[in-house]
Amino acid sequence: MRVFQCSPGTTAAIVIAGVAYVTFAAGLNPGQRHVANMSLGGGAFAPLDTAVTNSIAANVHYTVSAGNSNANACLCSPARVPTPGVVINPGVGSPNLLLFMGMIPV
Repeated sequence: MRVFQCSPGTTAAIVIAGVAYVTFAAGLNPGQRHVANMSLGGGAFAPLDTAVTNSIAANVHYTVSAGNSNANACLCSPARVPTPGVVINPGVGSPNLLLFMGMIPV
């Protein structure tokens, strides 16, 4: 589900609608694995956190960025979602990036 077109931004409502669509699609195919990648910048936003938390509960696994700015993941949505099923990218320029990449099973 692509929520950014060829413009530099989108709205939180469109991102949340995209998460809702992915969650709905997962519900139609409960026996399959579902994975979503979210590479978003910006701060914390509770409605987005809730949408991702609900999606994880529907068996969608997420890879998210920590604000795309080497930022504290606790200050960025949806990276701050404290639910198993979220893998957080520490960000470009992070001294832990290579360690993080080495932990991904191939």
